[in-house]
Amino acid sequence: MVTQVNAQTQHLGDFTADETSTKENSQQISFSFEAASGEAFASGTPFRLGAILENAVSKYFKRKQDTFSNFLKRSFFNQLIPIFQNDMDDEHELRYSIADDQYEEALAGMVKVHKNAILSEEWMKGNYVTEAEVTSLVEKELRKSPYIFWTIPENFYKEIHCNMRLNINEPIGADIETLTTIWDRLDQRGDPRADKVLKAIFSKKGKNLDAIMGGATAPKAPQAPTAEPVGKDMMASMGNNMNVAQPA
Repeated sequence: MVTQVNAQTQHLGDFTADETSTKENSQQISFSFEAASGEAFASGTPFRLGAILENAVSKYFKRKQDTFSNFLKRSFFNQLIPIFQNDMDDEHELRYSIADDQYEEALAGMVKVHKNAILSEEWMKGNYVTEAEVTSLVEKELRKSPYIFWTIPENFYKEIHCNMRLNINEPIGADIETLTTIWDRLDQRGDPRADKVLKAIFSKKGKNLDAIMGGATAPKAPQAPTAEPVGKDMMASMGNNMNVAQPA
């Protein structure tokens, strides 16, 4: 005999108990105890039990973070770096505009390359010019253009050594708060070390303060008068070296 199934609710408490059991089971599987969610423990929960749960939750999520960070590191070294090396294998040029964040850093590297070449050439001629003088002239000449070009030779990236520091499970909030307090006190006193602390704060946040502020301009010491022929020779030397200098 076929009869209709009785779907009428007999005991509402059964549904409530089933819902509660499902919720507790999911919390245990995902380690979403009150210690992790920030909720207050149930009344009568022993303090020792709360400490054990908090320790278990901390270890569980730290292991999850470590697993994920290892995956990102493997992806970086085993996939992204080889792809980059293959795609950038040919000789090419890097162009930096004055509006780019890396402009000041690229400019500093270009100044260093040309400065060293010019100093060597001038000293070989017997013109003992100062490093500060050449640096000033090179930087002045390079800043005449809104662009900087680096010529990257073929297979330049094949032998590069890469390293990375992935901050995924290290709390930085407390460090930033401490550094901010130190910076505030140093800044109020006019202590020059405040700039270094401020750079450390931005570094903790993964930002480059020099790129944001456009680089720091150091005061230049007054230079002794230089003979006109030396200045002309250096400018001519700069013109010759600008086209052949390669990134160090």
